Amino acid sequence: MTEIYLKVSLVKLPNEHEDIKTEVVRFVGKTMNEKINFYYDSLGIRTFDIVALSSEIDLIVDDEGLFVPGNPVFAFPNKIYNEDLHIVGSFLIGKQILNDELDVETVGFETMEEMGETLLRNNLHFAFIGKVA
Repeated sequence: MTEIYLKVSLVKLPNEHEDIKTEVVRFVGKTMNEKINFYYDSLGIRTFDIVALSSEIDLIVDDEGLFVPGNPVFAFPNKIYNEDLHIVGSFLIGKQILNDELDVETVGFETMEEMGETLLRNNLHFAFIGKVA
């Protein structure tokens, strides 16, 4: 089964400005090891963490992003934490499900439509606020 994630990063434009880049990335695999390697490869990282942005949306983030000079910093208004949540570095957006063992699991979206509806329903928005010095 294919899982769809939204990848968010910062790119340098030809005019020396920077802009937020979003792209769809697809995981095709079956095992947890394959998924972990997909996270590492998609973000170009060594360690990751999963952050609950809402009761439906998870972010897969670089656990060491704060230690990389020049990494972008994004701010998310957040209802769970009742203050802005700062994420450092590129990240993936996935969803939460309750698996067969009744554990919360992070997976990708099944369709582009599901991703769009979930992000709209959760009023997902964020801003680029700076870079790691």
